[in-house]
Amino acid sequence: MSEPVFILISHDSRGLGSFRRQCNIAAALHQQSPLATVCLATSCELPAPPYLRILPLPTFTETQARSNLLLRYVQDYAPKALLVDKHPLGVGTDFKAALFWADGQGVPCFYGLRDILDHPDRIRTEWLKVLPYIARYFRKVLVYGQRELFDVEQYGLNPAQIEYCGYACLTTPVHKSQEGILCTLGGGDSGLAAEISRLFWDCDLQGQKTLVSGPSNNVGLKAKHQHEHICYHPNMPHIWATHHTVVCMGGYNTLIEALFYGLHVICIPRIAPRLEQLVRAQIFADRGWIHCIHPSQFTVETLQRAVAQKLHPLAQPDFTGAQHAAKTILHEIGLHSEMVS
Repeated sequence: MSEPVFILISHDSRGLGSFRRQCNIAAALHQQSPLATVCLATSCELPAPPYLRILPLPTFTETQARSNLLLRYVQDYAPKALLVDKHPLGVGTDFKAALFWADGQGVPCFYGLRDILDHPDRIRTEWLKVLPYIARYFRKVLVYGQRELFDVEQYGLNPAQIEYCGYACLTTPVHKSQEGILCTLGGGDSGLAAEISRLFWDCDLQGQKTLVSGPSNNVGLKAKHQHEHICYHPNMPHIWATHHTVVCMGGYNTLIEALFYGLHVICIPRIAPRLEQLVRAQIFADRGWIHCIHPSQFTVETLQRAVAQKLHPLAQPDFTGAQHAAKTILHEIGLHSEMVS
C-alpha cells in the first residue's frame, strides 16, 4: 500500500496566522505518521521544514487561479485527507471546486477553526450560506481552542461535528535566557501597530527592548539607542526564549506562543474590523493569563503599570491542539498515530 498523502491549505489572506497554524499541524502529522507525505498549499514564500512539501499558490486576490491550482493538486496527489483553515470554502470560494471533487472521490475533508472569529451574532449572519456546506462536506470541525473558554456552537455549527483540540501551538523546546522586553505587532499593518510601537519606545522600561514589527511592516519607526528593531524573524521560539515580557496585540498565534514560552503578556487587542482579538484577550485576562489594555486606555502609564503588576493565573491553556488535531485526522481515516518523537 502506498504511503498516505495529506494536503493542508493556508488561506493566506492577511498576515502569517494561517500559514503558521497549518505548519504546526503539519509537524504533528509528520511526527505521528512519519512515512506520510505532508503538503501545504500556500502563497507564502517563507522557508519550510524538509518534511513539508510546498504546493505554490498565487495570492488570495487571484481567486480563479488559486481555485484551478487547488483542484489540480487534489486530483494529482490523491490525498488521504484535506485540511482547510478558517475559511471552509476558501477565500472567495477558491477551495470550493477542490472540495466538491474530493467529496465525489470519498476523500475526507476537515475544517480547522481557531478559537474565536468574531462576535457570534456576526458570524451566524455571515455563515447563513456557509453552514450547510460545513455540515455536508466536512468530516469534523477541528477547533483549536477549549470549549470551557469559548463554545463555537454559538456560531451555529453542528455539535456532532465539533472536536475541541486545545490550542495549536509551536512547541519547539528552547533554552531560556529571558532578559529583555519584547514588542510584537503581528502583520504590522494597522494604525494600532504604529501606536503600540511608538509608546513601546517611549515607555521607560528596564532592560533591552526588541520590536518585531511583522512582515507587512509600515510603522516607520526605528530602534532607539541600544535597542533592536526586527522586521521579521523566522525563529520566533528563539525570540520568545530571550525575553521575559511581551507587549503585543491579540492575535491567536502570538498569545498562545507567548504563554507557552512563559512570557509576561501585556495585550492591546485590535477592536476593528472584528472583535476577535478583544474577545480572546478578555477571556485570557479573566483567567489571569495576560494583562488586557483596551486601545482607548493604552498609555505609557497603563503600560508601565501592567509590566510591573504580577499575574495570578488559573490553570494554563491546553497547548496540545496540533497533536490532537493530527491524531483525530489519522483516527478518522483509519490510520494509527505512531507518535514518533
